Amino acid sequence: MNNTWPTSAASTNVSDAADFDMFTYPPSGLTYIWSPACTLNIFSVTQSSSAICPGGSATLTATGATSYTWVGVSSSASQVVVSPSSNTTYTVIGSSGGCASTLTIMQSVVLAPTIAVTQSKLLVCAGESVTLTASGAVSYSWIGVGGTSAVAVTPTATTVYTVVGLAGTCTSSTTITQNVTPSPTLIVAQSNTAVCAGDNLTLTVSGASTYSWTNIGSSAQVIVTPVHNSSYTVTGSDGTCSSQKIITPVVNDYPVIQVTLTRPAICSGETNTLTASGAQSYAWNTGSVTAAIRINPVTSTDYTVTGMNGNCATSMTVSQVVNPCVGIAALDENSGLIIYPNPFQEELTLKGATGQLVVTDVVGKVLFSQTVSNADMKLSTSEWTKGIYFITVSDGETITTRKVVKQ
Repeated sequence: MNNTWPTSAASTNVSDAADFDMFTYPPSGLTYIWSPACTLNIFSVTQSSSAICPGGSATLTATGATSYTWVGVSSSASQVVVSPSSNTTYTVIGSSGGCASTLTIMQSVVLAPTIAVTQSKLLVCAGESVTLTASGAVSYSWIGVGGTSAVAVTPTATTVYTVVGLAGTCTSSTTITQNVTPSPTLIVAQSNTAVCAGDNLTLTVSGASTYSWTNIGSSAQVIVTPVHNSSYTVTGSDGTCSSQKIITPVVNDYPVIQVTLTRPAICSGETNTLTASGAQSYAWNTGSVTAAIRINPVTSTDYTVTGMNGNCATSMTVSQVVNPCVGIAALDENSGLIIYPNPFQEELTLKGATGQLVVTDVVGKVLFSQTVSNADMKLSTSEWTKGIYFITVSDGETITTRKVVKQ
């Protein structure tokens, strides 16, 4: 409410009952407006947090007036957001109905922890462990590593590690670079990609300055004699770092060859089958590369087969006995062995046989076997099927084979 003094009043100092400001009346003819001295009794300022961390923010809120002016913030809103870097005092002027009041508020800033990191080793080899220790805070968290002040890491290459430290409500972070020296890359060459059991193998390592073979020696080149599942370990060093390499050679067994003859003796011009076993692949001196071959020799002949397991080979030679198988008269003259009748039906008579007597059918099945001495004997053949049979007598020095036919 405005109040005026009339110009006829005397000059004097007054203070009215409404708590008007003190004035001295001026020269006559002038009119003055009086303003009451007043305050905003409910004007106040609050803050969302009394203390913040560096880089943080707080909200200051003024109430109790109709308009506001923040000094140094350039805002006329009742609420402002501040982000001081240190303790700062903020001033707000609140106005309402011609009255104005001024308030101040202190926004505190808490210092963030200063994190330091030490390393147990400034330089490590690839795969070597190193301990990183953080200090300066209350609790810590290593990004991608762990949550303690000290952590053990095993980098394979130069790596940057980050740790976050917490003290009260404030955090800060720092990084540390762990330098890593590469370990030597070892290369081992073998004199053969595969070796036969019991054969020597040369191993040659490169890629480092010095070497050590476990339980073997310390030269770059060593000779070993591996068996199945043999492994060899070499350590190479370049003077600063070292590395290991394990070599497990491929080892093949030498094959144990066996050859079976469908018939141990045949007549001239007849066919027989030789079958090899005990290897992965075969090669005969006839040029065949199958396990079984058919032969048709006219005289006794040696046959050699080579069996192979990978690059490991073993050879074996067998003899195919070939007899002329001539008539009875000739047999009597040359060997003393008499067999009749031939062809036969129910019975065969043998005379003059000495040694191991063996009777086989055309596919090699043994029908009769007995050791005899100058035998004069009869063989019952009633259960034999019609066809060709072979009677062989071996005395340890000679083998005599005769072909007989049942009708």
